[in-house]
Amino acid sequence: MEEASLVAGMFELKISRAEIDRLHTAYGKVVEQAVEEQLVQQALMPLEEGQTTSIPFEPSKTNTVISSSATNSITMRDGQSTTSQSQTNPRVMVVQVDGVRVLGQPGEQHLCEGIEIKCAMVYSESSPSERTRVACECPASEFTTLVAGLLRQGKVRQNDVLIGISDGAIWIEELFKVLGIPQIIDVFHATEYLNTLMTFWKWEESTRKEECKRWCRGEVNAKDWLDLYLKPPHHRQGWSEEALTAANYLESRADRMAYKDFKAKGWSIGSGQIEGMNKHVIGSRMKRSGMHWSRPGASRMAAHRAQLCSKRPIIHFADLRSTAFPVLHS
Repeated sequence: MEEASLVAGMFELKISRAEIDRLHTAYGKVVEQAVEEQLVQQALMPLEEGQTTSIPFEPSKTNTVISSSATNSITMRDGQSTTSQSQTNPRVMVVQVDGVRVLGQPGEQHLCEGIEIKCAMVYSESSPSERTRVACECPASEFTTLVAGLLRQGKVRQNDVLIGISDGAIWIEELFKVLGIPQIIDVFHATEYLNTLMTFWKWEESTRKEECKRWCRGEVNAKDWLDLYLKPPHHRQGWSEEALTAANYLESRADRMAYKDFKAKGWSIGSGQIEGMNKHVIGSRMKRSGMHWSRPGASRMAAHRAQLCSKRPIIHFADLRSTAFPVLHS
């Protein structure tokens, strides 16, 4: 708001804050609608063609990406296919998904604290700054369709190696499962559970820090570490609830924490990109002191911010300004 008032003043335009707010609301609504329509339409399209390549990711042999919000899917890559000279070095495309909470308006009913803004981005591992983003407040099933469209918008091809990175939230795990995207658990999130276990075992602080650093450097596969240090379930009587939760989290997701193997392939193992989006794109604008949002308002602002702060926006301002700000012609 302050920036808009400043720009208007530079052109000697007298626009009240209320009028600026009205214009911004109108534009946010148009952006949100245009992005949703674009991605839903894109989700119905096949991925760009490319030579089929094997998936260097277990245990899944086939990777699928939905072509609509229904159960229809297309085969993206076949683990049994042969390779050719042109696919010796396929692109590694990264999808990161997360949720960030903002405060809701007083008096509104919320299932949990605040309103969850769902965020996603896709980019090439070799060009992480060339991100395509989407953000909004909606049910997980609807957001899954938007992410399917985001893959097409981000120019993911059939021969690309596609990996997903997240903190392991249930709704994100389900999203990756529906889209057929192999998932990597963010290593920094994993080490929080790791540290809980080591603290319960009364390991020295210096030892705990070194173990966490080894995981973050990609020197450890979680399964190997757990096989070495973690006792079987029948030897865990008397453990605290926190320790049991941490052990279960790590054991049940160990195949998605093979950090040593992932790093050897040149893959990312941290979700710093999406965390940065949560902080700088969403949080810096929507978590200011005293701010409370309605659900429609929060969704519009998040959609707008995702486009405004993207180097590769889905919708450009020039394509929407005439719709958002119609001008009467005599």
